[in-house]
Amino acid sequence: MRGRPRLLLIAGLAGLLLAAAPAPGQDREPELEARYWPRRQLNFPLIAENLARLPEEPTEFRLYVATNRGPFKLGPQIKAGRLPVLPSGKKGIPFEADRDGEYEFAVQFVYPSGSVEPRDDKLQAEMRVVFDTVPPTVSVAAVGNGVEWNAADENLDPDGITLQGRLPGESRWTAVTPRGAGAFAASDRYAWQLKPGQQLDVRLIAKDRAGHESTSRVVRVPGADGSAGLVRNPDPFNREGTGRTSDWPPSGSGGTGGGLGSRSPQAPIYYVNSLNFNVETTINRMGRSGVKAAHLFVSKDQRTWKAAGKKDLDLKADDRDQNISIPYEAADKGLFGFIVIPESGAGRRAPDPVPDAPAMVLVDVDPDPPRVKITSVEVLPGDARGPRVDITYEVADRNLMAKPVSLEWSVAAGSGAQWQPIALQIDGFLPNRADPDVKVGRYSWYVPDEKVWHFFVRIRATDKAANTGESVYEKEVLVDLEKPEAAIKAVQTQPGAGPGTVRPGGVSVPSRRPAAPLEPTRPAIPTPPTVPSDRPEVPPLP
Repeated sequence: MRGRPRLLLIAGLAGLLLAAAPAPGQDREPELEARYWPRRQLNFPLIAENLARLPEEPTEFRLYVATNRGPFKLGPQIKAGRLPVLPSGKKGIPFEADRDGEYEFAVQFVYPSGSVEPRDDKLQAEMRVVFDTVPPTVSVAAVGNGVEWNAADENLDPDGITLQGRLPGESRWTAVTPRGAGAFAASDRYAWQLKPGQQLDVRLIAKDRAGHESTSRVVRVPGADGSAGLVRNPDPFNREGTGRTSDWPPSGSGGTGGGLGSRSPQAPIYYVNSLNFNVETTINRMGRSGVKAAHLFVSKDQRTWKAAGKKDLDLKADDRDQNISIPYEAADKGLFGFIVIPESGAGRRAPDPVPDAPAMVLVDVDPDPPRVKITSVEVLPGDARGPRVDITYEVADRNLMAKPVSLEWSVAAGSGAQWQPIALQIDGFLPNRADPDVKVGRYSWYVPDEKVWHFFVRIRATDKAANTGESVYEKEVLVDLEKPEAAIKAVQTQPGAGPGTVRPGGVSVPSRRPAAPLEPTRPAIPTPPTVPSDRPEVPPLP
C-alpha cells in the first residue's frame, strides 16, 4: 500500500520532543534526525487525519522498537478500541524505555482480514529518539587568574557551555561572550585581566541536547596562588565609560591575564593533551608602523630560552586587540614556558629573553590519560536503602581535575553497555603512604532498584588536559545475598502411579517397597495316573 501516513513524525510529537541537529553517524538517513527526550516515558499520538487516509480502519496498532540501530522488535500492542487518551486529548500509544540510549520506532497496522501493513520485513524507522535522563557532569578549577573546566555528557549540546562571572558581593551573574568564531568547548579555559587584589566569582553551566542543565560549584579567581595579570582595563566587566555588561571581559577567549603581549608576576598554566597546539597572543600596544611579525620563544627548564617560531603579520596601528595564533610542536610532554615578542613595521622589537626571564604563560603538555583501576568491590547486607556496595579504586595522574572521578554501573559490559551513574565528580581520597603518586578512594553505594541483582562497575577519571582514563572491574558484582528457602506443602501421587500409602492427614504417599518382578506363566505339570499294585496291602498295625 502506497502513501501510508507516517504516524510518528507529526507536529504534535515533534513539538514535545526537543529538536536537535542530527547526531553523529546519521549520514545514511539524513532526513531522519535524532530527537532527544529527558525522560524514559513517551507518548506517540495517532492523528485522526492520518488514520482517515488508510484503506480500511485498523483493528490493532503495533509499535516496533529498535535499539542502537539494531533489528526491530515487537513492542506495545493495543487494540483500536482500547487506545488510551493521552494528556493532549488525542489517542495514542504510550512507551517506556528500560534504559537510556537511541531508539527507533515504527508503527504496524493490523486490519480486520488479519493482514498487516507494512510487513515485518518492510519495517522502516519513522522516528529516532535518544532517551537521556542523566545531566552533564561539570568540573571547574581556578588556575591563576583564570579557570579551566571539563563538561562531560554523551549528548552534550555543542552550544550549551555558558561561563558566568560576578564581582564578589554582587548577586547578578554575567555571561562571558567568547570572542572569535565558535563557542566554548567542553574542555576549555579562560583568563581575565585583573588588578592586584581583584577577584571574581566564576561558575560554569553545561546543557545537553535533552535539556538537562548542570551548574558547577563557584570558584574564586585568582586561584589559590594569588596570581593576577597586569591591568589594562581595571573593570573586568568593561563597564568603565561604556555601561556595558554583556561583553565581559574585553580580552578574547583563552587570553591570559594582561594578554600574551604583557608579562604577569606569576604565569598562568594551560593544559593541552596534544604535542601540537597554538599559542594565542594579543598585541596590546603598537606604534604607527603597526606590527609585521611576532616571535615565539620557548623554555623547557624555565631558565634558558630559544626561538620557537615566527608569525608574519600585517597589522596596522588600529588593528590592536586581534587574536594571533602561533603554532608550536613540542618534542615531548612536560611543562613549557613561552614568551612572545612583537616586531614593529619599522623593524623595532624588544631583545630576546635573557636567562631566567619569567614566562608569560606556562603550558603543561599532558597527552596521557589518568591511570585508573577498581581494586575491589565488596557487597554488604546494607539497610532499608538496599544492599551496600563498597568500591575501592586507584587513580594516578599529575594533573587531575578538582573532582576527577566518576563511577558507573551497567548490567552488561562491552561496546553495547548502557552505563548509569553511581556517583559523579568524586573528590575525596584516602591517605596512601605506600605510593604518594597514586590516589586511593573508596565509595559506598546503596543499590535502590530491587530488580537489579548483578552488574559491572566502571571508573572514569579526567585530568586538566581533558584526558579521560577508564577501567571496568574485571568481576561481575552480585548483590543478591539471600539464600533461598523452601517448605514442603504437600506430597501427592503422580498420575498413573500405583497405589501408595496414606499417612496421617489423608496424604497419599507412594509405597517405597519395590514391586515384585513379573515372571512368565509356566504350564501345569500333569499328575501321573494311579497304577493298581498286585502286591497285597499291608494291614495297619493293631
